Amino acid sequence: MEQQDTIFKQMGAVIKTKITDVKTDVLATYHTDFETNASGEIDVKKHLVPADATVSLGTVDKPFADIYISQSSLYVNGTKVLSENSGTIDISADPDQNIRISTKGAGDIEFYPSGLGVIQLKGSVSIPSTKKLITHDGNAMQMGQDLIVDGDVAADNITALTTKVSSLETLTTSDDINLDTVQEIITFIKQNKSDLDSISLDWSALQNVPTTFTPSSHAHNLSDITNLQTALDAKVDDTQVQTNVPANALFTDSVYTKPTAEPISYITNLQTALDAKVFASELGTIAEFEAALNSAI
Repeated sequence: MEQQDTIFKQMGAVIKTKITDVKTDVLATYHTDFETNASGEIDVKKHLVPADATVSLGTVDKPFADIYISQSSLYVNGTKVLSENSGTIDISADPDQNIRISTKGAGDIEFYPSGLGVIQLKGSVSIPSTKKLITHDGNAMQMGQDLIVDGDVAADNITALTTKVSSLETLTTSDDINLDTVQEIITFIKQNKSDLDSISLDWSALQNVPTTFTPSSHAHNLSDITNLQTALDAKVDDTQVQTNVPANALFTDSVYTKPTAEPISYITNLQTALDAKVFASELGTIAEFEAALNSAI
């Protein structure tokens, strides 16, 4: 028994020596690429390159807890799919490639800006005709601005219209005696359609209507009458005109300059009075007039 123990100790010493030699050879060869730091972590100083594309990083049963990547990118099958650009995480694809985010079963896909951010859709949104835009809580969908559509909007899909229809349905409950609900009015029109069609729409056929419509006392602003203010602006202020203004008088800077002479027509009937007179040269002297008178007697 003691002999066996001695043999095992000798064999262990030999094996330990061989392992130490192998460890020394490995560290001598790869010491500059792999080093154990003070925390017991292995510092990798060169690329980890697999022998081929069948080598995985971790396994299903033994996955890595976290993978930390600096500002470099993550590539899948040669395509850059994840990168960081000035504080923005970019998920991208090569030209003409699609990006699909999918779930199975009852799984949802959520875009959830928890702070003050918003979800920005900077392109057209296309959904199959069999799908709908709905709210997750079943309440009405709110639009922050006007809604403009290129095609028709189905009325049965508009929540606002549905609300109005519900309001009209509320009006249909009454005592069915007076025409005080929309439904009763519609029913009355249907039942009396032929009589209503025969009613003349001529004014003379209307009863108990006034012959005239006297407007109530009211006032208007200048802006209610087209171009009134413009017409008034073209007039002269009456405080600047102290006497009657002659016809065809011209104003320069609101100061009227009277001409040095006026035509005969300026004085009413002056020309007529002058036409009834003879020139004094045609009468001669008084002595000649008396001599002519005496000779005629």
